[in-house]
Amino acid sequence: MIQDYIFIGKIIKCSGKKGKFKVYPLTDFPERFKNLEYVYVYNDKKKDFILDCSGENKFLIKEVKIAGNYIYIIFKNIYEEQTINAECYLCIEEEKRINLSEGMYYYYDLIGCDVYLEGNLVGSVSSIENYGSDDLLVLKKDKKKKIFIPLREQFIDNIDIENKKIYLKYYEGLID
Repeated sequence: MIQDYIFIGKIIKCSGKKGKFKVYPLTDFPERFKNLEYVYVYNDKKKDFILDCSGENKFLIKEVKIAGNYIYIIFKNIYEEQTINAECYLCIEEEKRINLSEGMYYYYDLIGCDVYLEGNLVGSVSSIENYGSDDLLVLKKDKKKKIFIPLREQFIDNIDIENKKIYLKYYEGLID
């Protein structure tokens, strides 16, 4: 069920009554919130969508304000006693995601890709991490060993999202 949605924000706290929430954006496009009519609210702890006051799972957006690193959203269809907390994420349908430029990828498109070097399978992308400089593909080679590959043009020959394959350029010491 959640596989057809993408997370675009995490609720940090309720900022008073009447459906106003402080949200940390999980998107490189926070302005997108201003163009949305509704979002879905997913409770990660309960692994289910929250319903609004009318029993629907779409929360209609009344107002959006972007301030610094946060987004403040007021929902139209929420009742005062409703509990929406920090275990909740704002989602949209995957088909509403923003199309990226050539050579740009969503992390979730890269996760699960098999990675090859000179025709040999090196591992599979298990996650993407960033420690301050570059995004790193984290490959699972076996149960214990992880390999970190910088997501940079100098190391990546080709990314084939459709076939879930990434081809590396040979670079001495990259895999060792």
